[in-house]
Amino acid sequence: MIERNSQIIDQIINELSVRFKGVREYLGHEYNFDVLAQHLKTLESVESTTPLAPLSLSTHLSIAIIETGLFEIRVYSRTSKEAWNPLDESLASFKARNIEHKVQGYVDGKSTPGLVEVKEWVDDFFLG
Repeated sequence: MIERNSQIIDQIINELSVRFKGVREYLGHEYNFDVLAQHLKTLESVESTTPLAPLSLSTHLSIAIIETGLFEIRVYSRTSKEAWNPLDESLASFKARNIEHKVQGYVDGKSTPGLVEVKEWVDDFFLG
């Protein structure tokens, strides 16, 4: 089970790195997903045989991902006012769709999406 959980963590990290590629202009640096992967793989709950159980692996992963501050990045189209949702698409995809509009971003002090949405997103990796 530890091997499967570790593989799923790798998938989550890979997906996050794709979705957040290009955040340098908003954070001032690229995010180091290798450090996050190492942290996630050292969580005590990695050994869980029921990773989707309440307060089990998927919850701990979600909390750790939110604590990175990645979901505090706000990117939006100044023209359409559409906001980027990193759980739905990559930053590159959002920018490509809004190429005719001025896209701006900043870092907020609040994580959006929140724990429930991130946990549902993480759960999908275990269910898929």
